[in-house]
Amino acid sequence: MGKETEDFFTLFDNGPRACLSAPRPEMSALSKTQFLVLTSPTEYGAVLSSVRGLGVQARPYRLVPVIEINSNPDQAQHIQRIPGVEKVIPALGALEQSRTFANGIDVLLHIARAQDAGNRDGLLFRGRAVGDAQGYPVYLPDRGIDFDDELDWPSPPALVPVINVSAGPASPDFPFVGNDIVNIATRAGLIARVLFVLAAGNCGAQGAGSLSAWARAPWVLSVGATVDETGTKLAPYSAIGTRDDLNSGPDLVADGRSDIAPYPEGTSFAAPKVTYLVRVIVAAICQLGREIRVQEGADPHGVPLVGCGIVDRFGSSIWTSPRNLLPLTALPVVGVDPTAVAACLAVAKRAGAVLDVDGTPEIVRSLLLTAARPMPGYGPHQVGAGFVSTDAVLDRLAAISGLEVVRLFDRAAVNLTDEAANELSTLRVFDAGQLKDLENIIYVTGPQFAYDYRGERVAAKPLDSEDVRSLPIFERTLGVSAGPLDFE
Repeated sequence: MGKETEDFFTLFDNGPRACLSAPRPEMSALSKTQFLVLTSPTEYGAVLSSVRGLGVQARPYRLVPVIEINSNPDQAQHIQRIPGVEKVIPALGALEQSRTFANGIDVLLHIARAQDAGNRDGLLFRGRAVGDAQGYPVYLPDRGIDFDDELDWPSPPALVPVINVSAGPASPDFPFVGNDIVNIATRAGLIARVLFVLAAGNCGAQGAGSLSAWARAPWVLSVGATVDETGTKLAPYSAIGTRDDLNSGPDLVADGRSDIAPYPEGTSFAAPKVTYLVRVIVAAICQLGREIRVQEGADPHGVPLVGCGIVDRFGSSIWTSPRNLLPLTALPVVGVDPTAVAACLAVAKRAGAVLDVDGTPEIVRSLLLTAARPMPGYGPHQVGAGFVSTDAVLDRLAAISGLEVVRLFDRAAVNLTDEAANELSTLRVFDAGQLKDLENIIYVTGPQFAYDYRGERVAAKPLDSEDVRSLPIFERTLGVSAGPLDFE
């Protein structure tokens, strides 16, 4: 991308200089020649064929249910009537510049959906198959992770339940509108069951209403920054909302200091810490779900790895951290109190509850927000629910009772008696000490997918060369361009 684009769409380490620049009027205006065709996901291919049949230049995505077209208003109105088309809207004038971000989101959503599909053919992280020579990974408190050859549990493919975007429009004057291709792309996370974590932006010195346009979307989790790791003071650069709209600021805040030398500061470095906490929560829910299914009589099976996606600017290296990940195929079974789960199941069964434990974006978001600690002296438009940290999330998970499990995951939505509710409320389904062990394991495991929006590259880690060669060309890693998918 050129310098002009870098000025307005950038990693949020830009400091106050870029925040003083207003976007050019044509960037925030609606185009008269470029339109976005919003479609039903199930009708996407048919709509694309129909649009191309009209001789209209069209650019498709993989999972984001939108087609970019170069058209005139009359053609756009005609396309509106094609079956499967939900709406045709003029694109924001910044479409050309913001497309690289939308493409990165689309690539990562495509990978997340493929990993979640359960089809092991061609997956980057296939999970563990029965008969793998190394045995199932187990965690031993005295010596860490080892492999038990006597355990032969299969495990699902690795999950990608969260995507981090520490980039966005640098100017707080850039508008939040539904015609922005990036907002449409992040909303597609609801389809793929992926939670987006976005940096709030570093224009806080500009005062009220300085939140990044992309972080204002109600379907993303926006993250501001504190100056200290204990979360007592909001960073002056951290973007905020307006006092008369309590929901206009970040959803929560985290420590804004990078853990990697030379330790820069910004909301770009607070957001990945929350992305990591999403992984911890999803991993704990996966452990709980596994324990419940096994206690209900299902064959013992493993626990999937929990990874993340990243859309960012990486420069000479697509990896910002030198930390090597452990090449595990599944998570060890750790973190759950089996006795408490058994007692919870007994009460739930008597009440007629049907537990379907799944770490949906809505549930993960709820757990994060309720884990956050209020910050005295700051309003919701400045810090949202408050400050979140690893310890706060582990405490929140450790506090989950059998009653909360039933309320979160009961598919039958039964009405519990007071006696059953009281009994469930005394049970704690997670072991606090083992949760810390699980968190330590998550820190060094799990696939990471990164899309470099400046170089339009996608990479996966850890990944061996044989896996790379088996991938379709548009999914190959380590510097190969990830262009748009072209439907035949």
